[in-house]
Amino acid sequence: MPDQQPDDDVAFLAARVERARGRLAYQFDPALNEALSEDELQAERELAERIRTLDREQRWKHSQAQGVASDRVRDTVEEIEKADIRDLMAARRAIASQRRESSPHARLASLYRARAWSLRALAGVVVAGMLWSAVNVQHNIAPTGAADPLYWFSYLIEAMISACLVIIMIGTNKVAEWGILDSRRKVAMAEVALLALTVGLNTYPYVHKGNWYDAAVHGIAPVMIGVALLVHDAASARYGLAITRATQLVRDSPDPVSGEHAESAEEPQADTSNPHPAYSQMPPGALDDDAPQTEFQREMADLSARFQSSR
Repeated sequence: MPDQQPDDDVAFLAARVERARGRLAYQFDPALNEALSEDELQAERELAERIRTLDREQRWKHSQAQGVASDRVRDTVEEIEKADIRDLMAARRAIASQRRESSPHARLASLYRARAWSLRALAGVVVAGMLWSAVNVQHNIAPTGAADPLYWFSYLIEAMISACLVIIMIGTNKVAEWGILDSRRKVAMAEVALLALTVGLNTYPYVHKGNWYDAAVHGIAPVMIGVALLVHDAASARYGLAITRATQLVRDSPDPVSGEHAESAEEPQADTSNPHPAYSQMPPGALDDDAPQTEFQREMADLSARFQSSR
């Protein structure tokens, strides 16, 4: 037994040396240091997931920015197109306004419209003054009340005066359109007499009492009727003269619709042989879809197409 103990130690050391030599062959292998543990593998997995999440967020933000930029570009183009259309329409309106101001036909039409509105305004002044005068005269003649028959019939006095003034006012304007200006003295005398009568009926109670302030206040309405009649007479004469001169210019200038002079234009004769005279009088190409368009129509069509394409 004592002889076997050294042999066992030697065998043990030999085995240990063999194991050490085997370990020495692998202990410097890089795989021992580079191999990741389970915790490191889980951390790397979490890191990769976070990186991919951030990458998706950045791509989404980039897509949003591109969408916002596209919307801004589209809105800007649309605003520019609308501004172009507004500018074109404003320019066309300015050109049309300039043509109307320089066209004898448009100036003649403007004269007729101005005369109509002026005479209507003067007629309104006369009617308001007549209503005031009618009520005032009624109170002056029959102040007792509705039981007095004159309370109702007194309105007829101012109505008779007003009817004569209206007839003079309308008749003077109508005959002046035909250049009839005779009997002006008789007409003026009739107007003065009627105005004096209506002023007297409106102010006589206050003049009789010496109350000049109330007389002046109640005389405003009939005096305004007289002023309106004078202005109406002057305006009718001036507008009639202006329209006569404008008509002469229109006769010497071509018609903007037909291109012919007004004095040389003849009234078309009825033609019973043609069942559709309206189509025969239309210019060539009026019903043709391929007929040439005006410059304004071409510009509007171009802008409309650009506006639709931008949307």
